[in-house]
Amino acid sequence: MLRNYFKIALRNLLKYRAYSIINIFGLMMGIACFLVIALYIFDELTFDSFHQNADHMYRVVEQKTSETGKQPKVAAVAYQLAEQAPARFPGIVKKTRLAIRGRVLVKSKLASKGFQEENWIADPNFLDVFDFKMIAGDRKTALVEPRSLVITEETAIKYFGTTDVVGRTLSIVQDTNYFTVKGVLENFPANSHIGFNMMVSASSLSGQGYRNFINNDWTSNAFFTFVQLDHKTDSKKLARQMEQLLASNRNTPGVPASKIILQPLKKIHFHSADIEASSARSGIRAGGNIMYIYVFSIVAIFVLLIPSINYINVTTARFSNRAKEIGVRKVAGADRKAIIFQFLSE
Repeated sequence: MLRNYFKIALRNLLKYRAYSIINIFGLMMGIACFLVIALYIFDELTFDSFHQNADHMYRVVEQKTSETGKQPKVAAVAYQLAEQAPARFPGIVKKTRLAIRGRVLVKSKLASKGFQEENWIADPNFLDVFDFKMIAGDRKTALVEPRSLVITEETAIKYFGTTDVVGRTLSIVQDTNYFTVKGVLENFPANSHIGFNMMVSASSLSGQGYRNFINNDWTSNAFFTFVQLDHKTDSKKLARQMEQLLASNRNTPGVPASKIILQPLKKIHFHSADIEASSARSGIRAGGNIMYIYVFSIVAIFVLLIPSINYINVTTARFSNRAKEIGVRKVAGADRKAIIFQFLSE
């Protein structure tokens, strides 16, 4: 019986080719468009979610109050805030910082021509906090020693023609010295708000001027700071404690105290339009727009509904031609269930 159902279904599809093509092609296009839109939406909604502890990771944002009353938000804070907060507030499990020194000329020994690159620096534990995939090197020690360098596989191929480059050196002209490649990262995922070509260890900056700056830095907005919190920690309470720590170490009479915001890592992509430095630097990518997700979701549903509605219209138009078939089947002994199954099989 089941074989007969599919045999008749195939016969009807071939007999009414025009109707079959309209229905099949419409459904094919509908599903294809729906899947493409769904993949885009999935990619947007999973921004920065590939890190193991993404649910407990936050970016430290400072909201200042200017003399004119404006309250700009900045995605970077002073060095000492992240340096002292973990010792004072036990809810912070890990912290790490990023900073950018500007564009520099980078060369390899293999070629006289160099490339302009953004010169990023990072704390030694950056690769311990973030789970970016590593192709070569030890993620725990890659950024520990002075003049250590971590690059992406794309950068490795650009300078050396291969990703097997751990131990090789690159010259950063600004520093007039060679840096040793200690690690190679897989190219950053498209759904990561962090992205760079190369990064040097923070210990590489050992000059007395820099040391004096960071040892007394409570006012700058030079360091992108991220913290991982214990799952029991109240992020809003911790933010208020960090505000008090910042205010107590700033000698700025007459200036309103800054507000600290701990922005969840997963919300950075969609909720950073009003935050400065969230898109101005090449390594901190511009945020998305949640309205696009709503619009595309509605479009995807309609794209899938249109072929369904089209099928209903075509089937209804053909019903008069199938009425005789249904009558013959009933006379032959087919019950309601059998007729329904026949049409569903088609």
